[in-house]
Parts: sequence; C-alpha cells; structure tokens
Amino acid sequence: MKVFFSVNNGCGGFKKFITCENGNTRTIEVEAIYEGCICTDNVPTIEVEYRFIGRKPGDYLFKFKSSPTDFIAVPLTIN
Repeated sequence: MKVFFSVNNGCGGFKKFITCENGNTRTIEVEAIYEGCICTDNVPTIEVEYRFIGRKPGDYLFKFKSSPTDFIAVPLTIN
C-alpha cells in the first residue's frame, strides 16, 4: 500500500511505521525523522510503501493515522 504523509520542512523524511495489532485490525502511524540544520521552508509530501503479508485468509482492516484523532480506514480481504 502506498502511504503519503507530510513533514514540517525540507529536512523531514521517513523513519518507520509504528503498528499496533488487535486481531485483524492494524493501526498504523508514520514516524518522521528530521536531519540537518539548514532546512527549506517547503512542506513536502513523502511517499512510502507499507507492506503486509497475510499469513491466513480473512478480512483485515488497516487504520492509517491522519491526525491525532482521525484515521483513514482501508479494508482488505485475503482469500
């Protein structure tokens, strides 16, 4: 799955995904990293890939955190 997120300035980048599992529901948050001292003022959107390997058939729900209280839900069925 392609995940897009914004960082606060040009020094921002992708560090890792923070994932919490509860049954077949995964709540996913992006952790950004900021490196450098002289950063541009632009607010870039970064694209990373979230990979999931389903070990058993079933319905899965991926909840990507989009703000402190909101999520983008993506259902996935594995046969």
